[in-house]
Amino acid sequence: MTRYLLAACLFGATLAGCSGSEPPESAFKGQTEAITKAEDANRAIEEAAAVQRQAIDEQGR
Repeated sequence: MTRYLLAACLFGATLAGCSGSEPPESAFKGQTEAITKAEDANRAIEEAAAVQRQAIDEQGR
């Protein structure tokens, strides 16, 4: 009897895991968005640093 119960539970879990729900748009969407934001922030920091270096160079002249 225990074997049948275990088999039924495993079968039910398999069916639930293989349900017809839509797959996510991208499994790594959150990570991709975070990387894009980090790249944008890095670009902004580099631009600000370039402006600051230019201002320092002009003051030194």
